[in-house]
Amino acid sequence: MKNTFDVNEDGSEVKKEEPPKPEIDLRFEHIKQFSFIHGQLPLNFVDEANQYFDINKIIQRDDDVPKALTNIFKNATQTYLSLYSDQIPLSLEGDRLINIPVDCSELKLMELNEKTYTHPINGDTDFTQRQVLISTILFLKVPSNFSEKNVNDYHGNIYFNWGVNSMADVLMTKPKQDKLITPVVGRFVVFPSWITWQPIPFSGDESLRILSSKFTVHYTKG
Repeated sequence: MKNTFDVNEDGSEVKKEEPPKPEIDLRFEHIKQFSFIHGQLPLNFVDEANQYFDINKIIQRDDDVPKALTNIFKNATQTYLSLYSDQIPLSLEGDRLINIPVDCSELKLMELNEKTYTHPINGDTDFTQRQVLISTILFLKVPSNFSEKNVNDYHGNIYFNWGVNSMADVLMTKPKQDKLITPVVGRFVVFPSWITWQPIPFSGDESLRILSSKFTVHYTKG
């Protein structure tokens, strides 16, 4: 607080206090768009899964390997939805996460080479029904020349996109709306099904094997 002085008739000074300046209240509100969950399976389990898919071209969900993978991704989906417990009107019996009804609606094996899947794989959500669709992708086989350390080589990376923006938008502090992920054996990713994704073309004789799945989460108004 700053002090000022008045002068009396006799020339003496009288201290006068100025009123305090108003305080400015500032706060940050960080807007979260959405999240990814990244997981890693043990390599011996990945080897077992690859052996199964080498023999069985048609996936039987009641077989041990698909059933185990489905349960892993189902649990990951339930964990993912817990991030949005204040946003999604899920009605939970006993308020327990394990009671979220999650059904595997798709389990598909993709064997990619340099000529396949160069187009975006569109997510879909039926807004006429009370359901949420969550996708997962698991990397079972990865070409030996793929490396997370080579940040300048995008070939074979998985490109996720949830909007359209340019570098000019980023410089104006608009958030990025895309992401690149380098495939790693045993690694899986959980994300909302409305996000489009696309493997970037790559060269070579080796294949990129991806197991994709989709889970339908039915909900009632909480």
